[in-house]
Amino acid sequence: MNKEQVIFGWHPIFEALESGKELQRVFLLRGLRGERTDRCLSLCKVQGIPIQYVPQQKLDRLTRKNHQGVVAHVSPISYHELGHLLSDIFERGEVPALLAMDGVTDVRNFGAICRSAEALGFHGVIIPTTGMALINDDAIKSSSGALLRMPVVRSQNFAASLREMQMSGLALAGLSEKATQPLHTANFNNPVCLVMGNEEKGLSEASIRICDMLLRIPLAGSTASLNVSAAAAIALYEVSSDRMA
Repeated sequence: MNKEQVIFGWHPIFEALESGKELQRVFLLRGLRGERTDRCLSLCKVQGIPIQYVPQQKLDRLTRKNHQGVVAHVSPISYHELGHLLSDIFERGEVPALLAMDGVTDVRNFGAICRSAEALGFHGVIIPTTGMALINDDAIKSSSGALLRMPVVRSQNFAASLREMQMSGLALAGLSEKATQPLHTANFNNPVCLVMGNEEKGLSEASIRICDMLLRIPLAGSTASLNVSAAAAIALYEVSSDRMA
């Protein structure tokens, strides 16, 4: 894999934003103000690109050149629109199986989960713009290239995207240690989106309230929980096996 690509300086950043180039995240010098900053914030908001204010040292680590207080990571993938993705799946006559990740922050966990999802025939992944692992070279490597082959939707409003899927006929199945219904008792033959939570905190309260069902993986040993990528692989297989039966 090549070193993660960055662009820096106001002119290249604005060129990228105005041409629709896929940016992963824009880093601004903490305390930076002015017309160019406001313009950058506005363009990023419209395009759903996360902004992060960072100290000078962080920017200097990203590039040793004159960055003018603004640096951006270029995304190695192109993102999809949720509505278009759903339409494409239905138009092909297929039953949607999507995966939504509510705050998986470890890059290798994220990549491994996407690898499992693509291998098991899922149609795409939905992630929030903030509070998620970056899709960088490490994520792509951990996914064994699955992130280059499977559609990824980046959502500015994760809860709204979950509701959009519900309105399109998908059942939202949240995986949670707090759930009472065992995973294997659910029927996944109909349109479904599996919703996974953060490594430490699990599903957010907002996602729990929206999900149509909450499911748990029954454990027989003394270990209280599974790594999120292991839990995801089990749940993804359960969905896939229902459809292959």
